Amino acid sequence: MPQRLALALALSLGLVTPGTRADHAHTPRVNPRGPQPRPSPGPLCSRQVRVRGTQGAAGCWIDERVTRTLGLATWPCDQDGPASVRFGASTFDGEVRGGQLRVTLETRFHYGDGCDWVTQQHIEGAVAATTWRYRYSEAPRPRPGQRCANACAAEAVVEQAGAAPR
Repeated sequence: MPQRLALALALSLGLVTPGTRADHAHTPRVNPRGPQPRPSPGPLCSRQVRVRGTQGAAGCWIDERVTRTLGLATWPCDQDGPASVRFGASTFDGEVRGGQLRVTLETRFHYGDGCDWVTQQHIEGAVAATTWRYRYSEAPRPRPGQRCANACAAEAVVEQAGAAPR
């Protein structure tokens, strides 16, 4: 049984291909090309960013991760590809496609109403622009019969660090 599990794992990783002769049906062949490396995204661009405050969540506590520290955005300079924006220990992941940055962070927390909550936090905008848009939304995940507080939402401007406020 352990041999079958090892074979299944090797097949799923593309490290081996099954033999073609019936008498060697359980003997894997090594993939002559081996695992293929992912193409390099080329040179990376980065920008330090900040969010001075959020709007729209008056009277709410929100689990936003963007106003506590400066952030660092990173993306491929010359092409579409994976992108991230990191604020402290929280990383928004996504991509740049057609010059547009779209990254998302999902968080979970337990609130004083006894409910578990999930947030969706998005940063979007043209990589060439000096400001991007931040949006925050949240939703409770109540257990049957549980009553949760009202959900809150917020938005903000993500600006290039060092840029003068508008």
